[in-house]
Amino acid sequence: MSEHLDVLKNNIVTQMFVDTADQNYLIARWAYHRGMFIDFFWNAVHSLEKYLKASLLLNGRSSTKSSYNKNFGHDLRLLFEDVTLYAKT
Repeated sequence: MSEHLDVLKNNIVTQMFVDTADQNYLIARWAYHRGMFIDFFWNAVHSLEKYLKASLLLNGRSSTKSSYNKNFGHDLRLLFEDVTLYAKT
């Protein structure tokens, strides 16, 4: 992929996934400190899903199907497993 397309892809992923995940994370923290635990959990999980999908996309992988050809949907465990395939230390 050309450098120009890489920049466009990174900008789109950042705007659609990372920036909105940051917002969900901040709302989750705010909700937690006010005892709004349903809102905390909802926003925390939503934030994690977006960060994991952004990581996959920014590393040239699919955000819809796993390496084992399973649909991710909203399965955080499956998303995390795929990220660990290239993010192991």
